[in-house]
Amino acid sequence: MQISFISQYYPPEMGAPASRVSELSKYWAKSGQTVTVITGMPNHPDGIIHPTYKWEYFKEENKFGVRVLRVFLYVTANRGVFKRIMGFLSFMITSLIVGLLKSNTDVVIATSPQLFVGLSGLIISRLKGKPFIFEVRDIWPQSAVELGVIKNRLVIKAMEMLELTLYKKAAMIVVAVKGMKQIITDKGVDAKKIHFIPNGIDSERFALKGEPLLRTKDMYRDKFLVGYVGTIGMAHGLEILPKTAELLKDTNIHFIIIGDGAERENIESYIREKKLSNISMLGKMPRDRIPSILKELDLGFVHLKKFPLMDNAVPSKIYEIMAAGIPVLAGISGIGKQFIEDNGFGFVFEQENEISLETVLRSVIKEDRKKLEHMGRNGQKVAFEKYDRKKQAMKYLSYIKEL
Repeated sequence: MQISFISQYYPPEMGAPASRVSELSKYWAKSGQTVTVITGMPNHPDGIIHPTYKWEYFKEENKFGVRVLRVFLYVTANRGVFKRIMGFLSFMITSLIVGLLKSNTDVVIATSPQLFVGLSGLIISRLKGKPFIFEVRDIWPQSAVELGVIKNRLVIKAMEMLELTLYKKAAMIVVAVKGMKQIITDKGVDAKKIHFIPNGIDSERFALKGEPLLRTKDMYRDKFLVGYVGTIGMAHGLEILPKTAELLKDTNIHFIIIGDGAERENIESYIREKKLSNISMLGKMPRDRIPSILKELDLGFVHLKKFPLMDNAVPSKIYEIMAAGIPVLAGISGIGKQFIEDNGFGFVFEQENEISLETVLRSVIKEDRKKLEHMGRNGQKVAFEKYDRKKQAMKYLSYIKEL
């Protein structure tokens, strides 16, 4: 079978979309499928083309047996909404052209969060006469509206019409969060064509032993390390970390933020202004270093701002923290909070509340180290048994074959 997978993000970019697409496609290729991924030149999340790909307009690669077609797209370090939409539209156009000219396929998959990727996939599938699968990782435009990113009513209405068109025209819809199925069926979409494939972990990545990076440095050696690894975006509300660091100067807790994104400069400015020495921002790290870095932490940090749609989400980085064998420290609500509490692998605090986070951390550092290790092993067991990306890829493939 020939599968075309359209995604704006793919490694070396960090983040859940890149990991999900690369790992699923890798295991499909290993199972004997011919897989083509159409993606952009790496630039996420800082809006700067990766040096390896600078001045490239089209590039063909082979990654783990997957044919990767990289296309030009408009990128900008400016985080303005208009320029971001221009970037989305540019990828829609170039991915559409390359998808029509360069890929033979039996099925076309397009993955959100942004809807223009879906439109590209739908047009390619129609012109080639092949089934279209729309993979929904985020409910657009609702999530962008709740975050305050999109405010224009006409734009919102147009996006909602596009959203519904993609749902209706798709031969199959794959959701990354179970709660999304109900949200989509409430819009009048047939529930029978919606399948749930959660995010997960690539057990091959986490089985490898990497060289220590953090604990070799004197400033971290005897500290209780609480770390965040991922995009520093609006939805993540990471300004809570320096605010909490300010409250915990009297402890041996040290916060580490690894990644980049729209809010990085604001957080760095706050740290400088308050002259905080118990929090470090280390920038982006190579994707293959992430598992070993997570294993050096005492707690893996996750946080989402309060808005209704996120009650249906389990942040993807939770699975990687679990796989690393360390407890999760999360400011989330809804099914994500329930997931942590039901499986006993972490601690939960109130979102956007640094006092709540401070209280939880002061309690955690008094815990017996063996209890924390037990919680970490608990999460690791759940991750490897229930959220192994290879098993998910095979289940996903069985749904594709049904088409």
